[in-house]
Amino acid sequence: MFSPEMGPLWLWYPGSDKHTMLKVALLSAFAVLSPSLLLAAEEWKPESAQAAMELLQKARTAIGPLRRFEVECQRRVLDDAFGTDTRSRVRVYRDQSAGFLLECRPVDCAKFQASHRTQHGELCRLQTTRPETWLMTTSVCTVLNEERHTYESVPVPPHESWIGSLLPDPYQVMPPWFDPTVDWTRLKSRFRIEVAQSTSKDFFIKLVPLKKNPAWRLGDDERLTAQQTVVIDRQNLLPKRWSIGRPAGEVTYLYTQIDPHAPQRELKVDLTGYRDETRITPPAATTEPSSVANAKAVEVCARVLLWVLF
Repeated sequence: MFSPEMGPLWLWYPGSDKHTMLKVALLSAFAVLSPSLLLAAEEWKPESAQAAMELLQKARTAIGPLRRFEVECQRRVLDDAFGTDTRSRVRVYRDQSAGFLLECRPVDCAKFQASHRTQHGELCRLQTTRPETWLMTTSVCTVLNEERHTYESVPVPPHESWIGSLLPDPYQVMPPWFDPTVDWTRLKSRFRIEVAQSTSKDFFIKLVPLKKNPAWRLGDDERLTAQQTVVIDRQNLLPKRWSIGRPAGEVTYLYTQIDPHAPQRELKVDLTGYRDETRITPPAATTEPSSVANAKAVEVCARVLLWVLF
């Protein structure tokens, strides 16, 4: 039913112009083909804020502590300031006791059609990301550059907590309502439910922050301050799609797989054919000052921030 030219499925949920267009087109087609089919077309019906909150709480309980989980999704970043529409595929595996593996892969933009326009009416430029892999263990972060076939491992000392706060957080690909590390009472106190709609299969919720977004500070969790929408599968109580607003755009995750109880596996990456980037640069002193090590960590963290923001 859906084709690449129509755009990804996340554009067709309530609140979008394309959703209205699709609904009108389908109802018209059903009316022509058979009046009985018109009765079978399922409408989104309004739900109360209380019903939406109860479903969110039920979903939080059902997903569990997420001590070991795996997520695969399509990621879309709309940036009105730069006029870009960036698509990528993301896979995250996290083991609470061992670390996590994050893979970001490009997509073929030829399969999509640009549809989003900036506030000035200009069509956003479709683009994708470069392939990267991040492996984080309890003390080392290894970053693979898939294009150059190089890698770099940066130690993250336990006492340098400010460095660890800048590294990718695997929970960031999940709505905060499904994140057991976010206090439930605190979360409820920050948002109100503006829209709630449902069908027999899906539950759509739009949440807006009660307070205006404060100035961003290092280490802030934007999931707790930004407007967002989430579509929940009513059968398994897992998110299907999640969008979170930003000052100059929006980030959307379309989930293809969520395993809240992923099987345990060894956290490692195959470095066959990859060069250690530290060996490409001139050899350093045998005893590396902590300031130099921290500088390397900051460089890696800067690359993380670029990935998160763009």
